Amino acid sequence: MNRKQIISMWCGIVAIVFFGFVTIADPYRPEYGRLAVCVFITALITGGLIYTFKDRKRPEVETRKPVNLKRGFRRITLLLAIVTAVICVCIAVESARYKRIRSQNHLSYCERELVKKIKEIPKPIPDDWPSWSSEEVVSDYLQKLSRFLLQKQANLHLLTTDEAKNFRDKYGSCVEKARSLLGAYNFWVKLSTKQVIGLLVLIGLGCAIAGFCGIWAIYGLLRWAIIPIVRWATTGFHIDTQ
Repeated sequence: MNRKQIISMWCGIVAIVFFGFVTIADPYRPEYGRLAVCVFITALITGGLIYTFKDRKRPEVETRKPVNLKRGFRRITLLLAIVTAVICVCIAVESARYKRIRSQNHLSYCERELVKKIKEIPKPIPDDWPSWSSEEVVSDYLQKLSRFLLQKQANLHLLTTDEAKNFRDKYGSCVEKARSLLGAYNFWVKLSTKQVIGLLVLIGLGCAIAGFCGIWAIYGLLRWAIIPIVRWATTGFHIDTQ
């Protein structure tokens, strides 16, 4: 392979890796069908460029400096692996940070909705409801109140028909909001700031190692598996002169 073919091949590999990262990093719904189409089109374009830049036979003999393909491939792979590791770190850290912020915003929304429904309840509030303590913050009290409402909802079968109907009419909307609030209090919300920083560091290191090793794995697969198989298959078209 000449220099233009090598550049075309690595540009194709970079494009395929980029499409893969963009698809995997989609926080909503990765579209693997579109990824397959992009990879197929990129492979066709790369193959066409490699064939176009194929050396033609020339009548005159040119003296060129020998090309060390092995060393060149290794340097390009090392550079690509470093770039891939950095991209993996950025995507992983940004995705984790986005999930944390989104979870906190969702929890705040659920708390406001529950408080809004509580204010709509006809007074007075029953005496058996949890009382506010001076040590508690709003979030802790709302979680305790939510657990109380869900437990009350689960024990309606112990009440009379009129009492159960009265509870559903007055506090049914509060129960639904309480269920949403407890569901919003997930893994990312429970973490402290130090725990989040430590988790982001671990995620970044893990993704950097995975991206770096992944590129070298692709290089090894191409060198030790795909290229020998293609070379073996294409030699079947040559005429044996012996």
